[in-house]
Amino acid sequence: MCCVRASRRLALVLAFAGGLLLQVAWVPATQAQSDLASARAVDGTSEDPARTVAAGIQALQRNEPARAESLLTTVVDAQPGYVSTRHGVAAYWLGRAHERQEQQAAARQAWIEGQEALAEPGLFALHLADAYLRAAPTSRTGYDRSVAVDVYRQLLRRADSARAADASPIVTRHAAHVALMMTDAERRQITGSALHDTPWTFEPGAGTALLEWWRRHDPAPATAENERIEEHLSRAATAQAKYPHPDRSTRMDDRGETYVRYGPPYLQREITYNDASFVLDVFRFGVNISSFEFPKNEIWTYPQIHHAAYFIFVEADDHYYIG
Repeated sequence: MCCVRASRRLALVLAFAGGLLLQVAWVPATQAQSDLASARAVDGTSEDPARTVAAGIQALQRNEPARAESLLTTVVDAQPGYVSTRHGVAAYWLGRAHERQEQQAAARQAWIEGQEALAEPGLFALHLADAYLRAAPTSRTGYDRSVAVDVYRQLLRRADSARAADASPIVTRHAAHVALMMTDAERRQITGSALHDTPWTFEPGAGTALLEWWRRHDPAPATAENERIEEHLSRAATAQAKYPHPDRSTRMDDRGETYVRYGPPYLQREITYNDASFVLDVFRFGVNISSFEFPKNEIWTYPQIHHAAYFIFVEADDHYYIG
């Protein structure tokens, strides 16, 4: 709490100094969160892919991600879009196995290939869709942007029926990213919940309202593409990875929310206590502050908004907030 108080006390000082510088629809929605707990104990491999997927999930439960990867790979190599009616999409779990081993590139590739394998027959799986939308825009190997936009639209439609305990937070997160750019009146069409509540309670027709909002903001509505959604997906994926905040509906701190709204900053820097011009100005205005009280901070500038536009973020409780 002392950090928060210090942050507020320093906001004016930093502001002055900153001015000087610059987720298959027919698969039960409750599958993914309960799979690790409910998977049957199955040992060894099997010619039955459903049993092999279950064995892979069981290996994850036992904290054996390499074993899980080996099992799940045999299924995905044979059937990239394989779906178990009990456990969902094999590629989703393969990505999880890679992720547990900190093989982020392999995890992203598993999710991208799994989602694109589902897209051809027109299937949808919420948890794979979510993983795909976090992975694809940050992948260096490329991805089908038309697939990404279609998957995203299908996910937003779930806001009309996001009631399952494990589905609502996913849909909430994606809806909250859009809400960052909405007016208060537009947001009330989606939810009566506060922005950072989780999960939200969606208003009837929320999914339709979200899709309509994006339709209005399509820079080239006569074309099949929506470049603004493509840019949004890239920003959201980057912000969730770099600026996480697990207790918010958006799952990102103030830096991430600013990134989603405005994109990457033109310039990003930190003011230190030993910055000569900062020290001079602090003491000139009679501000009594010690180096111990001085918080970590970041200043982001956005001259594309205004020549003097900048945001000051101050660290408090391991996250950054607008000062």
